[in-house]
Amino acid sequence: MNSQNHKGGFFTSLLALITYLLCGYLLIGYLIGYTLWWTHWLTGFWLIVMPWVMLALALLTIFWFFKNVRQAWAPLLVLLAGWPFWLRTAGFHAQKQAGELTQTLRVSTFNTTAFGSTTYLENHDISPLHSMLDWLKTSHSDVLCLQEYYSWDHPYLPDDFQMNDQLRKAGYPYKAIFKELKWYSGNLRKSERGFLGPVLFSKYPIINQTYHVFENAGGHNGFVLADIKKGPDTLRIISIHLYSMGVRVGNVARAKNSKVAKAETRSILHKLKEGFIAHNLEINEALKLVKNSPYPVILCGDYNEVPTGIAYSKTRRYLKNSFEEAGRGFGFTLNRSPWFIRIDNQFHSNHFKVLRHTVRRDVKGSDHFPVEVDYAY
Repeated sequence: MNSQNHKGGFFTSLLALITYLLCGYLLIGYLIGYTLWWTHWLTGFWLIVMPWVMLALALLTIFWFFKNVRQAWAPLLVLLAGWPFWLRTAGFHAQKQAGELTQTLRVSTFNTTAFGSTTYLENHDISPLHSMLDWLKTSHSDVLCLQEYYSWDHPYLPDDFQMNDQLRKAGYPYKAIFKELKWYSGNLRKSERGFLGPVLFSKYPIINQTYHVFENAGGHNGFVLADIKKGPDTLRIISIHLYSMGVRVGNVARAKNSKVAKAETRSILHKLKEGFIAHNLEINEALKLVKNSPYPVILCGDYNEVPTGIAYSKTRRYLKNSFEEAGRGFGFTLNRSPWFIRIDNQFHSNHFKVLRHTVRRDVKGSDHFPVEVDYAY
């Protein structure tokens, strides 16, 4: 009997210690995330774990309410202090009405993963392209912000991959695009009649455009900016693709032995470190154009980091996030492992009201899902 009491007391004491450690972890994370006083790459690792720590502490708080309610108040207060982080993670919004605002705009962002061209070259499966193309033609978006956009006039590929022509015929006569060509791996490198990178297509005239290439990211990451004329209004829209870390968590699970698993884990950590360093610098370039914009701004694209990350947090200093304004559920946008993250975003200035935020999980061709947002302004 005494042995059982001893074991129970040890277990309870251990959970208490874990609870206080998690509280300390979150408080440091809040300080970093709210103030951004420290943007070292180590901060990226600290913040990326925040959602899991918050979930673990929430479960422990429930445990303490049943075990010893006095022990529950401290973790509960810590969780409440992180309420803005909870809002970044989950949404419970109903669809909104435009109200007094009279103008509307639908913007979609989508990482197309080169429209499945690699899959086609490997096994001649063109269904990924057709899935994405069907959505692009029927989404009724006013503006399309696409990352890893791929258009190629090449003898190895059917005419369906000539996406510039496809989208022009679908009602998007205006585009903002990198001025120089960017290459893709494999046999397609032989052609000079193509493009891979972020683009912006619009149903409305583009009166000004500019672009910036993140050279340290392989040449096809960066952003394009377009000032669009919609009636009497001019709107600034930016399509961005931050550094691609190329993390494949599934490789660890599929490793044949512990040595391979350790090597894959080290590779993932190294890629994350590189990504955190790159994102911190890259987002600053885009935010310069946001802060100096004479027009209402929408910034959207593939952030390649979770909502607790530095680039996301920096953007929230100047713009609101559409998921936080009108999203439902968790809004996961990745169509591969790890499935449970949201890395594709739309941010907007105070000129806009978000009426609807939708992740189109029915579009299966890419390893991302499109994000459609209806705005009123």
